[in-house]
Amino acid sequence: MWLQDKSSMELIHDSWNNIVVGCFVYILQHKLKRLKIKLRSWNKNSFGNVQNEVILKQTFLLAIQQSLETTSLLILKTLICQKKTTTEELDHALHCRYLFWNEKTEML
Repeated sequence: MWLQDKSSMELIHDSWNNIVVGCFVYILQHKLKRLKIKLRSWNKNSFGNVQNEVILKQTFLLAIQQSLETTSLLILKTLICQKKTTTEELDHALHCRYLFWNEKTEML
């Protein structure tokens, strides 16, 4: 789960432990709203837009593969290295998307 990350757990702990004065329902509502804002920011900074990242990596990988078919041997080694790196980045982005949707389904 993403929330097992030490920084995210600290974020939750720090946000939840700030003192709010009022009745129980008001305190709960205020803390949840504050936590929601901090978690959105953390999610954006930690993962960005996973779907856009997947599409970007797939497009880049396709362009590399097309270049491999039409390129000379001099550039071939560079393109193969780029393809390997982009494939690894795509795998990471797909894994992040999987974790994102897995977390969403656990909330239901």
